[in-house]
Amino acid sequence: MERSVLMYLFLSAFVCDGLCSNYRTVRTPSGPVKGIGIPYNGDMVFQYRNIPYAEPPVGDLRLQKPVPHRTWTDVLDATTFGPSCIQDVARIKSLIPKLPNSNFSEDCLQLNVYTPNIVSTSQNRKSVMIWVHGGAFMLGQATYYDASNLVSKGDVIVVTVNYRLGALGFFSTGDDAARGNFGLWDQRLAFQWVKDNIASFGGDPDTMTIFGQSAGAFSVGIHATIPLNRGLFTRVISESGGQGSKISVRQDADLITFEYGRKINCITGADNHIDMPTLVQCLRRKTTDEIMDAQTNLNSSLYGGDYGIEFMPVVDGTLIKALPDVLISNSTSEEYKFFRSLDIIYGTCSSEGLVATIIAYGLQKKYGFNATLEIPTIVLRDEFAPTISRYYYNSNEHVSRAIYDKYTSKDALTQSKNMIDLFTDYVFLASTVKALNLHSSTGLATGGNTFQYIFSAHGVLKGYVPPVYLEGAWHGAELPFLFGLDGQGVVGNKTADINAVANTVITYWTNFAKHGNPNSHGLPDWPVYNPVTAEYLNINTIMSTGSHVAEDRMRLWNWYIPSLLKLQTSALIGK
Repeated sequence: MERSVLMYLFLSAFVCDGLCSNYRTVRTPSGPVKGIGIPYNGDMVFQYRNIPYAEPPVGDLRLQKPVPHRTWTDVLDATTFGPSCIQDVARIKSLIPKLPNSNFSEDCLQLNVYTPNIVSTSQNRKSVMIWVHGGAFMLGQATYYDASNLVSKGDVIVVTVNYRLGALGFFSTGDDAARGNFGLWDQRLAFQWVKDNIASFGGDPDTMTIFGQSAGAFSVGIHATIPLNRGLFTRVISESGGQGSKISVRQDADLITFEYGRKINCITGADNHIDMPTLVQCLRRKTTDEIMDAQTNLNSSLYGGDYGIEFMPVVDGTLIKALPDVLISNSTSEEYKFFRSLDIIYGTCSSEGLVATIIAYGLQKKYGFNATLEIPTIVLRDEFAPTISRYYYNSNEHVSRAIYDKYTSKDALTQSKNMIDLFTDYVFLASTVKALNLHSSTGLATGGNTFQYIFSAHGVLKGYVPPVYLEGAWHGAELPFLFGLDGQGVVGNKTADINAVANTVITYWTNFAKHGNPNSHGLPDWPVYNPVTAEYLNINTIMSTGSHVAEDRMRLWNWYIPSLLKLQTSALIGK
């Protein structure tokens, strides 16, 4: 090590700001990076913030695959967080009032590296976990997730990543003008940057896990089916969302393309035959305010309203060659072989479908009920079942009837709980179970370990009065247990039991990142998943195991409804 660097490190250990922080500079292949040490749990966690992994995606680089950031020679000041990616600020602030980062910019393609105080660049390098945030591909920010808790307790290195969102991240013309999936390409380039540079931070580039929640879970699941990613990571943790979910890949992006073009005044009249390169050039000339105004003003009712998301990944023929669950259903495909080679944990929260109540609140006046107390059967019959069928199952009346039959009840409380189960199942759980079964199929190529969890523990959302029929853990309930129970005031009733669950979850997750298996001495045993026994771990204040979660309901979504669609297709061909 150069004498000047030694002197810098010596002096920096005695520099303190108001938090009694110190500083550390690492020399990476991309260039030198100066991070900041933050006291945590009686130790120090070093944070290297706002590291650019791509050139700013502005001007001619807007709606293009990301370009790797050029190297630098001067020390990069990575002691403050950078901006989050452009998004609907009012919407995210309504969801997260105490937003840690209110700075938004199109120039946002950066990542943050969190390391323990003691690391080595030559031996015993730390396992690496790369976090992909959720937010329906429309919202979110890396800085919301302070990884200090995971790093301090789990003795790993964690990287959090910004990627382009909404129209800027997932607009697609379906051809070479703008194939789409720019946000996914951003994520992939971030993985590559970590692979190339993480050894300088004391991380092991050969022991990398990608993990994410909600849209982040869909993202890492999609990446797990892309053979181009071979070598970038070996393990995947998907928290709430299999890659085959109906809201993971959009199949009708052309509707969004033309409607968005009209909203932003790049398409006039009813012309659906505009030259796509001309449309994209028009979009590149728009301001970010115009980009966001047009996105906000899209008539979402055309695309499923609260049931769908306007901008999301698409089958682009390059990164995603076909629907991910179709690709991995073929055991001879390269996509399946890659997916099977990985160690995976896939799981869901027990009451993911709390979103059903959000939709129900908008229907109270129409049907005359109080959504805090109930969601009546008429809403299932006239709204939920036919809408899901219309947008995702070709308006198949048999599908709508099957959904109604499975989730209807004459008891008001049971009916309301069934509505939460319905949204849990069709958005999150069914695709998760399908992915687990494909990954662990017996008699096919041997490969990585498979684990499933159901997360049932939860705290109290401050200021939120849940509906009386809510039981279990809502969408995202596991996040405070990973990133800190005190963060953002998410969990209120922090008890010894809740603390114990948090510590156990962190140990499971980081064990898996290190060894491909969450188990270790002293922890409740987490059984390996296979399609025959389908065992899973129920994560709660008392840990337990189960098998074949919601078996009847999973049969509906993963076998019966697909069989109905095949019959419909056969009948149409017969005509």
